[in-house]
Amino acid sequence: MANELEFPKVNGDILFATDVNLLNDNNWSKIIFDAGVNEGLIKFSADVWQSDGQRTTNAGSSWASPGFDNNWIATTDLNSTVSGLSSNPANANTKYTIDAGATWTSSSTQPSAGNMTVVRDLTQWNDAVIVVGDAGGNESIYVSADGGNTFAEATTGPTGTVDGVALASATVGYLIQNGTNQIWKTTNAGVDWTDTTDTSIANTQSIIADTVDTIHYVNTTRPEFYKYTNSTNTIVTLFSISMEGKTSNIVKATNGNFYFGFWIYSAAGTSATLHLFKWDGNNAYMKPLGFPTTTNFSGLWDKSPASTPVLIEVSNKLYLNMGTDNIMEIDLRGD
Repeated sequence: MANELEFPKVNGDILFATDVNLLNDNNWSKIIFDAGVNEGLIKFSADVWQSDGQRTTNAGSSWASPGFDNNWIATTDLNSTVSGLSSNPANANTKYTIDAGATWTSSSTQPSAGNMTVVRDLTQWNDAVIVVGDAGGNESIYVSADGGNTFAEATTGPTGTVDGVALASATVGYLIQNGTNQIWKTTNAGVDWTDTTDTSIANTQSIIADTVDTIHYVNTTRPEFYKYTNSTNTIVTLFSISMEGKTSNIVKATNGNFYFGFWIYSAAGTSATLHLFKWDGNNAYMKPLGFPTTTNFSGLWDKSPASTPVLIEVSNKLYLNMGTDNIMEIDLRGD
């Protein structure tokens, strides 16, 4: 007879619907990075990453200047190993790199004619094509065909704030418009956008294009995960939990699962609990993340994040930066 304390599992994972609601008890630890790492995290390769303040070429073992030297960053897609983009909403300056962050150059033609307020999201399918979303203006989408040096407005598309952008191929991409929550599609690398006539269920700042026909996205303030299929023009709620807080971006890991971080809190700056959510294609799981013991702990993991948390994945390990000069490593091996 089975032990009465055992819970049903799928592939070794305890199901979300059980009383425990935990992911596998994988090993995970806090990595202490140098002061000055600051916000954001770009992964150019398994070894080369960059933040607002500093850059590493050995997967975080050591860090040094320069960073991308702007106040806000959207992560690059794994298809690009050398190019990236950052934007500073304080001075509307966009910079780009074509050498994996060793040097950064101001774009000669700025998106929104130098009036870019916030780059909502950034995805790249190759080293040249970059599509960014503006927080306002006559057109909300700007496209670069030369790695970020020059930008041009999309010929057609939404007006107003863009929540998230994702390219699924060299030509096909999707975006979600803020306020109306309309889902738009491009088939010519962001130059023109067409309203799909479907409406997103929630605001988001993180979209992943799984195929040219499907995208996944997460609610900005709740652990709610959705799938949109363009061929049927339908949205499916994969899971939805009534919790208030802040979500990180979504990562599709090497193991094929989707992950995002979530902080539960009542107001900015108040106490928070950090959780990791997983979707394996069939079931949802969550794992509360405790606080590791370290000699250089900033003490800010138990507070609501001031900036948008950034999550990257390297060889089935997640790295989470919430802008506190400390980056948490979450080991997914065996998950």
